[in-house]
Formats: sequence, C-alpha cells, structure tokens
Amino acid sequence: MAVLPAQATLRGVVHDSLLTHRPLAGATVVVHGTDRTALTDRRGRFTIPDLPLGSHVVGFFHPSFDSLDLAAPGQRVELAAGRSPLVHLATPSIRGASLLLCRRPPEPSTLVLTGTVRAAAGDAPLARAVVEVRWFELALGGARARETMFVATDTTAADGRYQLCGVPTDIALTMVATAAGQTTGPVALAFDSVGVARRDLRVSLTDPSAASLPVDSTEAPRPAGRGRLLVVVRDPSGTSVSRAIVGLRGTDHADTTDGTGRAMIADLPSGTQTVAVRALGRQPQEVVVDIAPDAATPLTITLDRFVTLLPAVAVVGQAPDARLSGIQRRVRAGNGYVIAGDEVRALAFSSIGWARIPGVTLSSGRAASGPLIVQDDPVPMMRGFSGERCRADVWVDGIRFSTLSGWELRGMLLNARTVEVYASASRVPVEFTTVSASPCGAVLIWS
Repeated sequence: MAVLPAQATLRGVVHDSLLTHRPLAGATVVVHGTDRTALTDRRGRFTIPDLPLGSHVVGFFHPSFDSLDLAAPGQRVELAAGRSPLVHLATPSIRGASLLLCRRPPEPSTLVLTGTVRAAAGDAPLARAVVEVRWFELALGGARARETMFVATDTTAADGRYQLCGVPTDIALTMVATAAGQTTGPVALAFDSVGVARRDLRVSLTDPSAASLPVDSTEAPRPAGRGRLLVVVRDPSGTSVSRAIVGLRGTDHADTTDGTGRAMIADLPSGTQTVAVRALGRQPQEVVVDIAPDAATPLTITLDRFVTLLPAVAVVGQAPDARLSGIQRRVRAGNGYVIAGDEVRALAFSSIGWARIPGVTLSSGRAASGPLIVQDDPVPMMRGFSGERCRADVWVDGIRFSTLSGWELRGMLLNARTVEVYASASRVPVEFTTVSASPCGAVLIWS
C-alpha cells in the first residue's frame, strides 16, 4: 500500500496597499512550481490545502494590477508537518509602485497615471498616440499672481500603453489623446489621493468630427460626427429629471431632457468624450463616456439635489423674501442690471438681449483647447479690474460655476426667473467677488 507524502494547508490574506488600502477580493493566489491556486474572498482571505511540505514561493495576481503592469513580489514560506502558517501578501506600496514605474519616489499630492489608447471602432491598441494632461497653477511673479499652464505628455507604445509620472491630485486636470490626426474630446480628471490611477481612452480613426485641427485654424465648424448619445437623467429615487441640459464638452451639441428624463444627441464625435449635465437646484455632473461610431450609446446619469444647511430662524410675522430683498438692495446701489420675465428667455435665445447691456459683448463661440478647436454657444464677455476683456463669472442660485459652457448657460437661462448682470469686476457685489488672480464681471442667475 502506497504511503502518501505529508501535506500541509496554507492560509493567508491579500491586502491592497496601493489603490483601495483594503483587503483585496478576487485575487488569484498561486504556489509557484505547482498547479495549486485559490481565489480570495471579499475579505481577502484564501486557503490552499494539501500542499507538499517544504519551501514554497507564494504570489498572486489581480486584473487591476496586471493592467498597471505591476507585479506583486512573491513570498517564501516554509510548510512543516502539523503547521498551518498564515501568510500576509500585499501589493507594492505607493512608494514602491513609483520606484518601479517611474524610477523615482513619489512627490506629495501626485500619482502615476497609466492606461491604454484604443480605436473607437474595434479594440485595436493605437501605437504612437500622444497623451497630454494639462493643468494650471498660480505662481507669484512680482506684485501679482499669474496662471501658468503645465503639460505632462507621453507617446503610447506598440500595445497602446502610456504612462505619466508626477500628475497632481489636488488640482483640476484636462486630458486629451491624439492619434493619426484624430483626437478625443477634452476629458476632465479628478483623483483621490492614490498612488496609481488608470484611464483608458478611445480615438476614432475615421470620424470626420474627431479630426484634430490646428489652434490657429479658421476653417468652418466641424462636420457632423458618427456618434449618438441616448441619455437618461434620474434622481437617486429613480424619478425622471426633466428640463436638464445635457451636452458634450468641447462641442455645441446639447439637448434638454423631456418629461421622461431622456435626451438624444446626434452627430457627435465618436471616441472618449465628456458629458456634462446641469439642472437648476441639482448637483452638476460630468461623466466620461466612450461613444461608439454608427450606434446610439446609452448613458444613465443620477443628479442629486443641492443640500444647503441653514441655521435655525425664529420667524415673527411675515418676513420679506431674502433673495428678493438682496436683489433690490444691489439694484439700488446702481452697479448692475436686472433682467426678469420674458427678457430672460431673450438672453437665452438671442444676442439682442445681451447687446442692450452696456459693457457686455458676446464671444464668437469658438475656442482653442489644446489640439482642439471647439464650437460652442457664445458666452458674455465683460471687463476685469485692469479693463481687459474676460469671460464672465456665472453664479446660479448663489453657487459659482467655474466651467460653464455657452450651451450650459443657455440652459440655465431657460429655467431662470431673474438675472443680474455686472459688466465689470469693480461693479460685482462683494459677496459674489471671485477670489482669483483675475476676477471678471459676473452674471447672477436665480431660479
């Protein structure tokens, strides 16, 4: 009768030290030199029974880290009869990942950004695509602060992979990928304090609307694209949100949701794009989506309501409306203009309403965004403290919107009751003065 060799059981936990800082579920644990594997549970635990006694090297892999090209180091364990050791496995730390990927330790408030650029039609990786991440930082120079643009750039390898080191996590970022003269839309990025992040991108190689144009181009607006977007907007309870403005960043394509919360936008550039949704009284949303060519790409977006915590107020008698009294007070000061009723809709649909306000002009609706020339609805241009022309600051129900596009402004005006206009920075009421290096005039929209 054959005698079976002595065996032992290996137990352990896998921890994610890089992305989630939690136990890693769904990791495949392997014992090198054997065919024995185990899958970690939701608490990162695993068990591998009936292993031969002796020295073994244990490792693991997980799709999240394979895509980052990070290999977790193996750990050697000694299995002896009657013992069941507990093994702690972990991904590389943030410092270790930076040393592996960038050959240098991480800087504070930065991360390594990696991903793959692929064709919008099919799944082919795109080699020699240029990936750019841009951001602005305030720098003190002399008596005033100046905004300086920084750019991190990489060119994809044969497998479409790119890697950017030292990308800041505490500032607004814009990302664009360009391949064979075609480009994605501008993609807004926001990161938590993590050491490594991934963003995959898709570029359409055939869509004429996705063609990259030089910054100084004076050509006609872009041709119609081959993508369509079917958007459904709901609140957290699942109720449809009507009259929300849905549009594509970097274009003039926008639509308003109907009574069922649906909006259909056609003739869009395919590839990776940013969809923005705005509705009065609700938190704005921006969602990155890959728009397929020659198809309707579905997208469901949830909008939360603005939640404003107000102090307790004891009311005796009937108090006047605080918002109305505030508008009246500012009007009496004589610094601005108030538009109400049907005249507000005139601002949304026609340039005539804006032309009646001294000191206000409208932009052409075309703007450069890196390699892109984007087409948008015109926006009001006003004056800064030094008399220079600048894009007006926009406040909606007392909340400032720093990146409101022309079509978004149009949608807000369609839902507004009253609008205040202050054509220069020196006329803006102090409670609506922008704290920045270059404040401008302001538009205050009230629903």
